[in-house]
Amino acid sequence: MTSFHAVYLLRNGNPLSWTRRFLRSYARTTVPADVSLILLVKGFEDGKLPKEVDALLEKLNIKAESFAVSDEGYDLEAYRKIVQAFPDKSLLFLNSHSELLHKTALEDFQTAVRNLGEEALIGASGSWECPAHFGLAFPNPHIRTTGFLARAQDYLEACKGHDLTTKGGCHAFESGPQSLTHWFKTNNRPVAVVTKGGESYPTDKWPQSRTFRLAHQENLLIGDNRSRKYQIGTQKRRRHHATHSWGDYSAISNTGLASFLKRNIMERLKQLGWL
Repeated sequence: MTSFHAVYLLRNGNPLSWTRRFLRSYARTTVPADVSLILLVKGFEDGKLPKEVDALLEKLNIKAESFAVSDEGYDLEAYRKIVQAFPDKSLLFLNSHSELLHKTALEDFQTAVRNLGEEALIGASGSWECPAHFGLAFPNPHIRTTGFLARAQDYLEACKGHDLTTKGGCHAFESGPQSLTHWFKTNNRPVAVVTKGGESYPTDKWPQSRTFRLAHQENLLIGDNRSRKYQIGTQKRRRHHATHSWGDYSAISNTGLASFLKRNIMERLKQLGWL
């Protein structure tokens, strides 16, 4: 079974251009018969879609349901609310900045589910970044929450004990010591980044995926504000962002120093149980 809901966060107060960008990218994408779109309407007083969005859906010939939630908390808290309504489904969560970058994006997620199983955590992008305030050693592999697919019941379990009504709580859930990714790894569930063509990359292979902040990001399935900033940046800025996410691994060659760094990073991944 590879059916899932694609859930896009449509928040009151965000520029309408963000929603237009996402819906236009969705209209360019091949949508499998067993994949459906839900617009997660957040913070609108009447809980209804804005008229402009209704008109755009009709113009682009997109079929979508809507699900209304209050404006309490951030995107991850809104996701916690919607999964309670679909406890037996898998959901592909897409934040407000999301844009589908390849025509096959939804099919590629389906391929990853077939290959890894429904219990997997599958992201369009990951990072080894180590936010300093968490006191974690590099690398700190985690799936980025811009675009990720998981079963509703697993997401609910992973959320337990987390305060997702604050920005700090959401950051901790994405990349802290008790992150979403950590919950899946602790429970022996597969964790992978999926790329254009449906290929799945385990955590130690992420720097080779040519996705987030890597090369020209040509295999990245879902873009966001941070990937766009990298894409339009100068070579110097790209190097800065790549090093922030991947350390020296992003520049590894056959030099002795690079080999030394690679060995040490691989050893650290083994200690973390990622390998």
